[in-house]
Amino acid sequence: MAKFIDQELFDMCALTVLKYSNDEFFHEAARITASSYDGDYQDVDPAELIIAAEKLREAFGILLPHSDPSAAATQLQYCVKKFNLDGSKKRTKLFGGTWFSGEREPIMNKVDRCLLNMTTYHTLVMAGVIPLAPKGWTL
Repeated sequence: MAKFIDQELFDMCALTVLKYSNDEFFHEAARITASSYDGDYQDVDPAELIIAAEKLREAFGILLPHSDPSAAATQLQYCVKKFNLDGSKKRTKLFGGTWFSGEREPIMNKVDRCLLNMTTYHTLVMAGVIPLAPKGWTL
């Protein structure tokens, strides 16, 4: 049975590309990130990750001028990992990982949904609903 990437993992991948890339390394970061999931999902496309990461970088430039996109990406990774889009804490899953996740059909508009999700998380952080990531937090 075919499995397709879920939105949460796509969002994390786009943030990872943004976090660990600069202009020279953008395409390579997307290729490496996408190849990590080739055996698990049929639809992980480096081109989509690049588009999502570029849109996120552009949005961060507007929302957080003069800030490091890598720091913003880390904060948003914390949000995706620990909180739902309504600001509530995620429950700890007994079983996780790619074996137990995925979609039966490909998600349409993953890039636009990613941007919308990250804008939502940013708003929740700015409103104090979601706390800042603890100092030194990493995935």
